[in-house]
Amino acid sequence: MAGRTPIESNFRIDNLTLNGAVNTTDWSEIIGNNIGSGVTWIPDYGTILVAFNGTDVLYEFALSDLNTVIRIITLSGDFSDSEDVCWMGNDEIAVCYEDASGYILKIINYVTGTTNTTWGPKQVLTIHDASADNNSGAEGVCYDQANQVFYVVGEGEQAQTDRQFFKVTRPANTTTDYTHTDSELLVEENWDAQVLLNSYGVSGFAFDFSSIDFHAPTGDVVIMSHQAELLLQINPATGNVVAEYDLPTGQQWEGIAFINTDNDMIATAELGNYQLLDAG
Repeated sequence: MAGRTPIESNFRIDNLTLNGAVNTTDWSEIIGNNIGSGVTWIPDYGTILVAFNGTDVLYEFALSDLNTVIRIITLSGDFSDSEDVCWMGNDEIAVCYEDASGYILKIINYVTGTTNTTWGPKQVLTIHDASADNNSGAEGVCYDQANQVFYVVGEGEQAQTDRQFFKVTRPANTTTDYTHTDSELLVEENWDAQVLLNSYGVSGFAFDFSSIDFHAPTGDVVIMSHQAELLLQINPATGNVVAEYDLPTGQQWEGIAFINTDNDMIATAELGNYQLLDAG
């Protein structure tokens, strides 16, 4: 993968260690609360994008300077409650959000720059119908660039909506909008996230899905739960848990991303906080 150095394939998140205390001031003072709903690392340019919960805004920071906003990116075309963002490579990102019309991904061209700007989607993928609860939808998204596959999680925090784990193969046509009823869009649920992981909490109020990222060297995903304050490293084909990691308490963790050479991670919280995690 461009810009990344492979690491040992036996990487486990239970070898992670905290890098400093939870940062509780910089983002909340610079921007305010509710930032940190989702995060992604852009290895080609050495920056991260952070989603501002409940809005249509992304903030870009240099990974080397998380105290300074490079620019604010406004997303046009109904991104009313952006929840997560992922880097796809080849100057593309995907954003997912909670929306009453369904579980939706929007693919956007990433354009370099240092001034505030507006981006619109090049493609919209509706991967699932709307759920019975209002505050439900696609909560986290990541991308396996080598296989051109998205992994998407449904939060499952609301009473009538289960946790869900989707595998979404990117259509060959990368500009046409599709829904899950179209033959061109392959959406799979290969395991039942509500049943398979119920030992961590039957109810979403005890164990939800708040974010996800893909680890290319192992092919695993790391799923975050803000309710359980937990990270799980999972085989995406089977749902088997490889390792787990307890996050610092009391933060409402909502975003997770691998950074640097895919060893380390950054966790973001809607309180405007973040935590760096180092690989062991």
